[in-house]
Amino acid sequence: MVKAARSLTPATQKFLDAAVDIHQEPDAYELAYMARELVQCTLPHTDPGDLPLWSRTNGNITLVIARTTLDHKTNKPVGYPYGSIPRLLLFWMTTEAVRTKERRLALGHTYNNFLRDLGLSPGTGGGKRGDAKRVQDQTR
Repeated sequence: MVKAARSLTPATQKFLDAAVDIHQEPDAYELAYMARELVQCTLPHTDPGDLPLWSRTNGNITLVIARTTLDHKTNKPVGYPYGSIPRLLLFWMTTEAVRTKERRLALGHTYNNFLRDLGLSPGTGGGKRGDAKRVQDQTR
């Protein structure tokens, strides 16, 4: 027995139409790039904890991250990049390098401008869950 197709709500239809438009003809704001290898093997989703090395393998691709940077205040190793912010930063860096065709990337005149370029809000507050604080922590 075949179920009859449900009609879409106007909001759902508008969303699907926009997705098709973006897919067919992205503008400069919507066009983005990511290195093929980082799509196949991406950064950790959660904090991997106190490991000397973190790795992920997918087929013939292996990504290995070593903790080599020390926190200058505590003299302890800095943790691993994890979650959505480091992936967003890699996404931005790759797209910006392709867009500008430059080896050096301009982060903007202010930290707030940089956050806006990432698509984040500098006005979300300075708490530990605010965009500015999360970017600062993950770029360490």
